[in-house]
Amino acid sequence: RSDTEKLFLNIGIKPNKVQETLKNKQVSQKLVEILNAVNITQCDEKLGNLLYGVATRVTESIEKHRFMLAQYVADKKVSTSNQLDMAIAYLKKNCSLAQIDQQDFEKQIGVGVNYTDDDINKIVSTLINQHKEELLSQRYLVDIAALLRELREAHPFADGAKLIKTFNAEIESLIGPQTEEDKKKKKQATETQKKKKEAEKVEKTEAENQEQDEEQYIPLEKLIGRDLNASVNSCLLYTSPSPRDRQKSRMPSSA
Repeated sequence: RSDTEKLFLNIGIKPNKVQETLKNKQVSQKLVEILNAVNITQCDEKLGNLLYGVATRVTESIEKHRFMLAQYVADKKVSTSNQLDMAIAYLKKNCSLAQIDQQDFEKQIGVGVNYTDDDINKIVSTLINQHKEELLSQRYLVDIAALLRELREAHPFADGAKLIKTFNAEIESLIGPQTEEDKKKKKQATETQKKKKEAEKVEKTEAENQEQDEEQYIPLEKLIGRDLNASVNSCLLYTSPSPRDRQKSRMPSSA
């Protein structure tokens, strides 16, 4: 094994991912430079994956902030993938600035905001208790994914993996695992909702087409700018007789 391969394995990157990374010289070089800059030669998988994310996800527009971001990760000020996402988004949004407002940057990505396991248990329990009756009566017909999104949006700086794990455990504890009957009901409900949306779409399209037809229709009275009956009565044309008509009849007389 090469020194680079050993280094990547020592920061917790999976062997197959290490092999893929080694094939990409640009990514490999960036990761080595980052590890050297933050003086890390060995760490756990979570930290290693975050540093790998800095190496692979920082684009040219924010390249000048790569080592700064890597240091935030190394210092565990950016300790979750969600925080890394927000940090990269913030830097891209403000890439035109000559200098980043460090205080605002840290505030926006939740530096110093820590969630203990007890905190996560508490916020998950609070949300589920708010929907307890609905969950008990409708079980998995409830939009579980929407509840999870609500949870994550309310607590963007919490560890997403822990939130999901705790949330799923609480749901199963309350209503049990999803059964085949649950899946069947969910499928039927989904199909019904789909048909309803399709019908609403057709109805909306028909209404829009009718509205367009009404807008395009112009009564004849408006088109000619006067009353239709008056127009008809004034359509009689007068033509003066031609010079030939003024001449005497050239028909032979009967005499």
